[in-house]
Amino acid sequence: MEEYGHLPAKKAATKPWSRVNVDLIGPYPVRTPTNTYELRAMTMIDSAAGWFEIARIIHPNSDKAQRAFDSAGSQDTVPS
Repeated sequence: MEEYGHLPAKKAATKPWSRVNVDLIGPYPVRTPTNTYELRAMTMIDSAAGWFEIARIIHPNSDKAQRAFDSAGSQDTVPS
């Protein structure tokens, strides 16, 4: 009998930046006392280290997403 509601086991990432979960979020309204803005961003999570980054992307496209990903992290966390 097959059990339902359980996900299959998967291997955990152990090498930093070997697997990164990426998602585009928004638009979210951000209100200030004088104006309302739209927030659109890309989230990046390093599965091994749990490192989390958010990059604002005003008009998302593949080129801007690639640039945001390339600038994520610091020299200590991103392999060269």
